[in-house]
Amino acid sequence: MAEYIERQAAIDLFYPVDPENDGSDGCTVVYKTENYTSDEIEAVISGLPAADVAPVRHGRWVAVRRTNASTVYQCSVCERKVSVMNIGAAVWDHYPYCHCGAKMDADE
Repeated sequence: MAEYIERQAAIDLFYPVDPENDGSDGCTVVYKTENYTSDEIEAVISGLPAADVAPVRHGRWVAVRRTNASTVYQCSVCERKVSVMNIGAAVWDHYPYCHCGAKMDADE
């Protein structure tokens, strides 16, 4: 499984703020830099904790049946069907996520 880190945490490891120029006086922040070998970079980044993230699956609601009062939509990922009354709101306004976890993208 892939591991993710926070970008700013990684940047901060290699470009720590110079305490004499930390921006507290309203001036530009100055970073101290050093030269690192690829082994040193790998060792430093490997020490960062993994961020708590989850993969996002994307899907779409596909209209499969329409009546005068409602429309039946089907999830493009798991094929679950939902019925939405024709009240002017889009289906993803009612169901932004399917029960399978897919984030429903708007048909724009």
